[in-house]
Amino acid sequence: MTIMMVNIHEAKAKLSEFLHKVAAGHRVMICKHRDPTVVFRSDEESAFHPTRLPSLHRDPFDRLIVSQAIVHGGTILTPDPTVARYPARTMW
Repeated sequence: MTIMMVNIHEAKAKLSEFLHKVAAGHRVMICKHRDPTVVFRSDEESAFHPTRLPSLHRDPFDRLIVSQAIVHGGTILTPDPTVARYPARTMW
């Protein structure tokens, strides 16, 4: 298994590329200032969960983060009030 470390800007710019890597079994670690923020890994529940979210946020990257937090019981560190409207724990 490979863990790829990328910064947030690169993850947003190449989101579909990294999603294909995750689907192939790799893990992608998103970092902010070299500090790990989230790790995406392939599992069926997380892969399909964004389709069940209400359409509060249109950014697919944020919807993936929300889905990962819901499915795996994580906490999202964000000042975004729209993300905080989802049924996931948030903190800022």
